Amino acid sequence: MTDTPRAPLGQELTPAGEKELQAVVGDLWRHSEQLLQQEVQLHLSELDAKLESGKRALNRALVSGALYYAAYLTGLATLVLLLDRVLESWLAAFIVAVAASIGAYFFSAMSKRAIREAKETPARPDRFNSSRHTVHP
Repeated sequence: MTDTPRAPLGQELTPAGEKELQAVVGDLWRHSEQLLQQEVQLHLSELDAKLESGKRALNRALVSGALYYAAYLTGLATLVLLLDRVLESWLAAFIVAVAASIGAYFFSAMSKRAIREAKETPARPDRFNSSRHTVHP
């Protein structure tokens, strides 16, 4: 047996046919490389969009947290002013500070417990989800 290429349907492969076949294979290689580059660019642009969306959500959460903190401090000041009507000023501020510290301690303990439980829970690996993209020329 010989390893010479055979032409389909009994036709002989001519040097011009070989060049044509090489051109087709070359075009296929270039187009597959271009397709791969387009797929990488598509995935990079999707990641950029997700990153920007995450940044916006984080910024909104930070502003929201700052506003909640301001409301919390205003509430504490209001409690101090209310207690100041019946107690000494320093005692009113001390009582509110102790109450806030106790609340913070309990929230901290709950957070630590939740973090510990999350660390002990084994992470389930995500299943590979292949998305099919239509490439338009």
